[in-house]
Amino acid sequence: MDCTFETENGRFNYRVGAIVQNGRKLLFVRNPNEKKVSYYSVGGRVRFGESAEDAMKREFKEETSFDCVIKRMFCIHENFFKNDEDIFYHEISLYFLT
Repeated sequence: MDCTFETENGRFNYRVGAIVQNGRKLLFVRNPNEKKVSYYSVGGRVRFGESAEDAMKREFKEETSFDCVIKRMFCIHENFFKNDEDIFYHEISLYFLT
C-alpha cells in the first residue's frame, strides 16, 4: 500500500526520485500513455513500511529494468499542485543521487 492518502481538501503523496547524471546530461522519463507530454525523474510512491532507499531501488528497477546504486540523498522537495482532474495534491519527495 502506497504512502498516499485522501483528505477532504485533496491528496497527500510521499514519493522518491532519482537524479541520474552523466557528465552534463540528466536522465528523465515520460509516460507515453499520458495525453500531455511531460518529463520527470525515475521514481514513484513509497509503500507503507518501506524505507525511502528501498523504494528508490524498487522504483528504479520497475521503470528502467536496471539496478541502481544510491550515492546519497540529494534534496527534499515539497510540492503543491492540481492534477488534470482538479484534485489538489500536497507531495513530499526525497531525491537521491544514483
